[in-house]
Amino acid sequence: YATIIMLVVSLLPVIQVLVAGIVDRLVKTLNAIVRWIEQLPFSSMDTIWVYQGEVFGFYVMILLLVCYLHFKRVKYLHALLVCMLIVGCYHTVMKNNDRVQKSLVFYNIRNCPAVHCMASTSESWLTYADSVFDRKRLSRMVSRYWMRLQLTEPHCVISNYRDTHFFYQNNLLYFSGKWICIVNDNHWHNKETIQPLKIDYLYLCKGYGGHLESLIRLFSTKKVIIDSSLSEYHKRSIIDECKRLDIDFVSLAENGAFCVKI
Repeated sequence: YATIIMLVVSLLPVIQVLVAGIVDRLVKTLNAIVRWIEQLPFSSMDTIWVYQGEVFGFYVMILLLVCYLHFKRVKYLHALLVCMLIVGCYHTVMKNNDRVQKSLVFYNIRNCPAVHCMASTSESWLTYADSVFDRKRLSRMVSRYWMRLQLTEPHCVISNYRDTHFFYQNNLLYFSGKWICIVNDNHWHNKETIQPLKIDYLYLCKGYGGHLESLIRLFSTKKVIIDSSLSEYHKRSIIDECKRLDIDFVSLAENGAFCVKI
């Protein structure tokens, strides 16, 4: 109402300034109250995932409930109970289908290059390919995806790390039989080897400024993953090299996130 009053008195500058001050105080007070409410226990439920089919089912249930309360006929109550059973079964089946599978995910989030290794136990490891990363931004962008898969908070890996299921050292990552080399600098430049190391994925990220051909001498890879953090010129150059060398590749900027089921 204060905002409407401010618009009405817009032709009276003195009164408008006074009302604008009142509106500003009211907005700040409202924001403070909302922040306070957010801190209260059970003030919000953000871990509930509802499928589109369930939303339709909820509307049908509401309609049947209204019909039962208005007409007092048992058939509407029976229909309501059947609808609730159907929605419950649908949710159970969909949730079971969405259970996380052992997989590798390369996200298409600019300037946030990362490899997400997911185990079937809902445990996962998020390996950042950039020493200066925006963890909050990445979590915000994919939080709903993690929620749908019922993932627990992933282990954050930014340096050498090893446990029973995951290995990461010197930018070489191993998970469930898959080898990934994360190239985010020119560390491999001018290196030589007698026999190329066999890997499954070569992940090129921001920081690497060389050519693909020099890496192929060191790594025998099945697929090249081109991150969106690379410059447009460098991405195009690497794509052209992949085509010339007949190497399978995926450009995250063009194809979006890339998921590999293991």
